[in-house]
Amino acid sequence: MRCASITTEIEFSLVSTWLAAAVVYTWAKSLDTKSAAAGIGGQTFNGWQGFLDNHDPKRDRGLSDFDVDHRLVASFVYDLPFGRGKRYGANLNKAADAVIGGWQVNGIATFQKGFPITITAADTSGLLDTFGTNRANLVGDPNSGATGTVASWFNKSAFAQPEPGVFGSSGRNILRAPGINNFDLSLFKNFAITEQLRFQLRLESFNAFNHTQFFGVQTNVTSPQFGQITSTRAARINQLGAKFIW
Repeated sequence: MRCASITTEIEFSLVSTWLAAAVVYTWAKSLDTKSAAAGIGGQTFNGWQGFLDNHDPKRDRGLSDFDVDHRLVASFVYDLPFGRGKRYGANLNKAADAVIGGWQVNGIATFQKGFPITITAADTSGLLDTFGTNRANLVGDPNSGATGTVASWFNKSAFAQPEPGVFGSSGRNILRAPGINNFDLSLFKNFAITEQLRFQLRLESFNAFNHTQFFGVQTNVTSPQFGQITSTRAARINQLGAKFIW
């Protein structure tokens, strides 16, 4: 396996007594002829499947299964300025401070392009050693027409089933699955018990806005669902927690 990759990362950060924030943008590109079977990426078969044609490994050169060319992550931790020793309510008594003070808001926003996907086809009559994942023939522009929808993530008419005993002409990892557009938010309440001991209540919401995160795409030309998005990532998950900090 040969691999070539390049990564560029730009980071901005802000830290103060009440706010910490960071924004990280990553541009990367990774090419190889075979990626490790780590279960990372838009599909799983590429990792354990051999080369499409063991006599011509170069035809498998393409984007790595784990390649993500654009990724932006922004995060913040904000101590609300209310309560004893803060900007507002600095002189509150302990009872009032237990209600008003010690609040903290946190968030992480993630925007990421999707992992690469390969358009597959049937190994008709089992004449090829492709473990049933021959590639489709490329007969048009997969990005033309009405694309990017649940029913048609790419131009389905751009691909066709090869003849028996013929390797498909489309390349490995030539398209991308849906990406990520996600917000995680949390609200903490800190109670000072002693100078070194705190008790913390946590309300955490993953995919806080319950935005549908599309994931799987049917990539086999023989499937009735070919070109359709068939699965999603987890919907909103809320959890409560408590812990002592010392």
